[in-house]
Amino acid sequence: LAACAAAALMFGTADGARAQVTVAAGYTPPDDTPSVNVGGTIFADYNYVLEPTVAGADGGKVHPNGFNLTRAYINVTGQINHLIQFRITPDVVRVGQVGGVDVPGLSGTLGYRLKYAYGQLNFSDFTTKGSWLRLGMQQTPYVDFEESIYRYRFAGPIFVDRETYLTSSDLGASVHWN
Repeated sequence: LAACAAAALMFGTADGARAQVTVAAGYTPPDDTPSVNVGGTIFADYNYVLEPTVAGADGGKVHPNGFNLTRAYINVTGQINHLIQFRITPDVVRVGQVGGVDVPGLSGTLGYRLKYAYGQLNFSDFTTKGSWLRLGMQQTPYVDFEESIYRYRFAGPIFVDRETYLTSSDLGASVHWN
């Protein structure tokens, strides 16, 4: 009778332990937590013109100077689960040209446009890690590569983007396979 009571006590109080499943050693399950991240990049500068000077309101010589905001990105990235990610990047840019011609009256105007807006399906569960499919407005591969290694990106866009030979983003589909 004492042995039966001891067995009943031992097995009766171990409900939680019988239902536990241990994860295999070395395996980390994918993170399926939905998330949204917001960040930004600002391209700003300060200019001081040493020569030539201009006449001020009182007739004295003045060195033109001022702060300048040339561009600002607001990056909204996130994931719905470990398979589906997204990116939306609005771009605030200095407007100073109409049809490729500088217009002095527009020099202080900022324009708002959508730079990137895409969804990404990750193939890491099906193929090699880091493989994906993107649909939407996304980086063009060459410009994205150049901007990642161009040390003077803060000073302005790369040559092919500035001279309008290539754009930094385009609407379409792309596949990356590692």
